[in-house]
Amino acid sequence: MIRFTRLLALAATAILVAGCITTRVPPEKLEGIKTVAVVTDFDDEIHQFFYGLLAFDTEHFTANVSDWNTNDYVFTKLGEHLGTRYRIVRGGKIDRSAYQINKWTDNAADRGEKSFATIRDKNPEADAYLLFIPDTKVNIAATVSWPVDSLGLMRASLAMRMPWAKYHQYAVYAAYDLFLIDARSGKLIAFRSGERIQGSGGSMYELPTAYIEISDDWPKDLPSVLASHRPEVEKRMKDLLDRSLRQTVQDMGLLAQP
Repeated sequence: MIRFTRLLALAATAILVAGCITTRVPPEKLEGIKTVAVVTDFDDEIHQFFYGLLAFDTEHFTANVSDWNTNDYVFTKLGEHLGTRYRIVRGGKIDRSAYQINKWTDNAADRGEKSFATIRDKNPEADAYLLFIPDTKVNIAATVSWPVDSLGLMRASLAMRMPWAKYHQYAVYAAYDLFLIDARSGKLIAFRSGERIQGSGGSMYELPTAYIEISDDWPKDLPSVLASHRPEVEKRMKDLLDRSLRQTVQDMGLLAQP
């Protein structure tokens, strides 16, 4: 019952966000922005999920991936994608001890503005802040609802997908949001969830977030896969983030115009 209530709350929040938040920035709102401070809030853990045919047939593990330096990687890639239009600087760190966000009731404006308000050591040179914040997304398909958190490795059962599908499939996914915040007023300018990328589809259920399918012949023991295929999982995750981030900032209207 708790799981079902959680899913309903997430779905309702998604509808609310879609209905009231600007996802592409009107050009006139960007005219005064020269310097953008980037803040990333990934917690150095990768989630590992298995979702089977039934709601109770699930597994969830976490693993520390601090050696991947994911926050630095995201900062670097956003700098590459936006650096021809803006001066990109670091923007401080979100203070999680002051984090008063309710995932079930706060809309995107609430989450972005509350996150911005907790940032320690704000950069005084910034005209705007771009926040990269992992999130929880929900996919409802076939016989099971899938919440996916932050960045992760997923193994999904495909037995009811198509007759020709193999039994299982691994994928890396990235569930995150980007918030563009006015550095002076602290108000949200635009918000967009991480975009799916072209060519990511396949035999896996359509995830509601960016993902890349990896393999359908790795072992079914989820924890051992990350241990034995860690370099490839890291490479695929970073490729996914790079491509998804570029698509997301493009769709927000932040890339330099040709």
